[in-house]
Amino acid sequence: MKLIKCIFFLVILNISTNSFAGKDDPIFYDEVGGWEIGILPHLNFGCYTSSPIYEDGEMLSVYVDNRQNAKNVYLHLVNPLWSSLRVGDIHEMGVIFEPFSDKWIGEAEVVSYGDHKGIEFIVGTEFLTTFAEMDSIRFTYNDRDLLGLILDGSYNAAVSLVECQQLVAEAASSGNSLSMKRELKKPSTRDPFRQ
Repeated sequence: MKLIKCIFFLVILNISTNSFAGKDDPIFYDEVGGWEIGILPHLNFGCYTSSPIYEDGEMLSVYVDNRQNAKNVYLHLVNPLWSSLRVGDIHEMGVIFEPFSDKWIGEAEVVSYGDHKGIEFIVGTEFLTTFAEMDSIRFTYNDRDLLGLILDGSYNAAVSLVECQQLVAEAASSGNSLSMKRELKKPSTRDPFRQ
């Protein structure tokens, strides 16, 4: 019976997302302190959180990829001033988490989401705890500072992201689509046409 409920939930979710939006459009879950939390159907219903848009158009996102063989948690940064980025390129970059002083060096891949190009790091699940505790984050490239962002509200955004991911996992395993549907009825405050 649980399997039938789970299949029914996934069919209903697929119909509702296809009726009101494109198949891969994000599903809004919550907004906390200007950070949007939602679900990405194309990542097997992985949840994400995106920062408010910063002064120069930058936006920071953390998302979970639930697809098989995925690395799971990613950090994504879009900066419209970095127009020379080429999709597929790999750049060694540094990330400094403040108030911590340790510098993490990793490979960032240039990716594209629609009209936006950005850099993406594979960070893993342990990153969510660090992200929640950060006051700010700095990115470096070739030993020079590229960008620093204040992360007001990142703790609550990370907590909401984890709650969203738990809700998706519970709905998939138990067929409890009613609880999830109630949570997903909230309109995004970033939608200028919401009522």
